[in-house]
Amino acid sequence: MDSIEKDWCDWAMISRPYSTLRDCLEHFAELFDLGFPNPLAERIIFETH
Repeated sequence: MDSIEKDWCDWAMISRPYSTLRDCLEHFAELFDLGFPNPLAERIIFETH
């Protein structure tokens, strides 16, 4: 748990998971013709912070 607290704001540690999340959100936004960014995707990104 200490490494999570220490690395939570280290871009080198979170950039890959963040990119994966963004790719997933963009994919499903396109699939449902929502556009990106959209309010739901923004809320999900905000809540993960």
